[in-house]
Amino acid sequence: MGMPHLKKSSCFKFPRSQNGIALIAILLLFVMVVMLAVGMIERQELTMKRAKNTFQREELKQVALGIEVSLKEMTLGMLNNAKKLGGSNVKPYLYFNPLGFFATPLPGVDEYDVAIHISDPRGRLNLNELSRDNEATRKQAAENILRSLLLDLSFEDPNAFIQEVKRWLDQDMNISDPDYESRDIPHKAGHQPLVHFSELNVFEWLTEKDREQQRLNWLGLYVDVLPLEKGKPSKLNVNTACKKLLASMFTDCPQCTTDLLKERDSGVEEAPAGFMGKGFREADKILEVTKVKEFYEEVAANNPDGGNAPENENDNTNQNRSDVRKVPWPKDQLGVMTDYLDIYIRVQRKGTDSVFDMKTRFKVDQDAPKVEVAYRNYSPIQPITLANQRVCLD
Repeated sequence: MGMPHLKKSSCFKFPRSQNGIALIAILLLFVMVVMLAVGMIERQELTMKRAKNTFQREELKQVALGIEVSLKEMTLGMLNNAKKLGGSNVKPYLYFNPLGFFATPLPGVDEYDVAIHISDPRGRLNLNELSRDNEATRKQAAENILRSLLLDLSFEDPNAFIQEVKRWLDQDMNISDPDYESRDIPHKAGHQPLVHFSELNVFEWLTEKDREQQRLNWLGLYVDVLPLEKGKPSKLNVNTACKKLLASMFTDCPQCTTDLLKERDSGVEEAPAGFMGKGFREADKILEVTKVKEFYEEVAANNPDGGNAPENENDNTNQNRSDVRKVPWPKDQLGVMTDYLDIYIRVQRKGTDSVFDMKTRFKVDQDAPKVEVAYRNYSPIQPITLANQRVCLD
């Protein structure tokens, strides 16, 4: 009997024109899955880095806030200590001359590098002195000093800057601002005193060269923004003013600046507890410096009216630096102490690139005594600010 005949099974074959298409489709699908997986991993890694950076920043921020509290308590303790030992007439910041950055080891923060810088806003020219509501002589004196500073710092158009600041401070709300409203980002003028130095960034008086040279940051070493109190002179602290600012106050009397600095830096015979630095004990002592005294006597002799500014604000006759003799910085605005302190704090975790910068402005009431936080700024500290001590002493 013969073997049964087995029927051959037939198998499906792709047409010759479709060879490899299925493999390519599978490979494409595999590539898409891999790409999705890689994207998810990268996104997850990015989220983890973001969370880590946020945590580190928050950690450094809390350290900075803790340092701020410590400095606030230290300042208040110094005020109380000086008042207790010296009576109500003692002014703890009489000789306060805090220039420059200093690194300090603080208890409980061994794993961080901390740098603290203390400066005095009263040792800088207050831009709000240019307000039209200010007394004319004081306003013109401030304008003369500001113009001298702008020229020294090589600003390309000092007069345009001064005019725009004055227009920004103009509190007449009926004035229209077509120049402001026609800009790429339309806005109105403040029509009020400046609140923060950064408001100057919206002014269009800065040329491209001014911005490249960071001249606005340099200007911030010599001018600031503080509120004006009605009927109360905004005194400039000679004990903490930079050399360039003092030179701008006495442009026609270079020897005044030299003698003033020499007398200021000679120190005092005996400083009560809580006092720091060197300087004049009383404002009247400033006017006892021979050259300064002669300067004001000559100004009084040449200007029987006290060197009052012209009533017409558009009068450009007082555009020269020598006009500081016509309208000198008023004697009653020469001060020796402060009611504000700027605290710059930089915290960095050792062995990492994580850095946190913070600036706090303290409002100091020496009579109460009381120390309050006026505001905080979490923006990075400019390298120019770090060079404050060198710039002020040069």
